[in-house]
Amino acid sequence: MLESEQFELYGQILSGDESEVELAQLARVKYLKTGPGKLRDRLSHGIGDTPDNVADITRTIIACHAVNRGIITSPSIIARLDAVIASMLEGYGGEEAIIFAIEGNNALLLAATSDYFRAKAEIMASTDPEEIRMIDLSDNPGAVDL
Repeated sequence: MLESEQFELYGQILSGDESEVELAQLARVKYLKTGPGKLRDRLSHGIGDTPDNVADITRTIIACHAVNRGIITSPSIIARLDAVIASMLEGYGGEEAIIFAIEGNNALLLAATSDYFRAKAEIMASTDPEEIRMIDLSDNPGAVDL
């Protein structure tokens, strides 16, 4: 099996000494984290945790810190950054909507990741490959009522 295939299936490059149980554990943990409808999909759909979204917000945060620390001092760049921030505030529905979303997103993030780590602990505690393959995420982890 190619290294790229090992990483895709198991989330790491194998040493070749893994037992059947260890391979089942690695594969199931990787699936629960990245499989369709699993942890990353749930976060992506639930809180907009997509790579493009995160990158744009990260760039904005970095630029704001640079302005606050005096690293960025150009008035025209600062004015453009202010316009970006104003646009983001408007696009996200204003300050109240942003706070409401953050509060709800934190609850969803906590519930989803707690459920993932619960399942991972069950996987790692099991020594039966068939049992490992049956461990899954909850259908509605920590049902969050917003």
